[in-house]
Amino acid sequence: MVFRTNPEAPVLCALEITKELKSYPQLQVRRGIHSEKILGQLTELSKQRYVSDYTFALAYLGLGNKEEALRWVKQSYQDRAGSDIGWIRVDGLLDPLRADPRFEAIAEKIVPAREFKRATAAQ
Repeated sequence: MVFRTNPEAPVLCALEITKELKSYPQLQVRRGIHSEKILGQLTELSKQRYVSDYTFALAYLGLGNKEEALRWVKQSYQDRAGSDIGWIRVDGLLDPLRADPRFEAIAEKIVPAREFKRATAAQ
């Protein structure tokens, strides 16, 4: 996607997508069913080429393993994977981690809450 009209357009778009995804809780169940197989495939693929830490975080979330998912989110931040982790405040797939203060600490380093609130208040 290309957003040329407004620098806040990507955030607004992600918020809309997240809101719509929350309307379909069965997607969470379906992700979980396939995550273990996908995780194995990702591990094998990562031996041959780059697979982002963020991708592993999502796979572990699908398995319900929040600790491991959080570890991979942190690694993504440490690796400065901005194109993946830059959506941390609005990516609905990360919602299961939001109540964890460690997740909030990482999110604060990437997109400070004051900046995020300012961008979303403009809606």
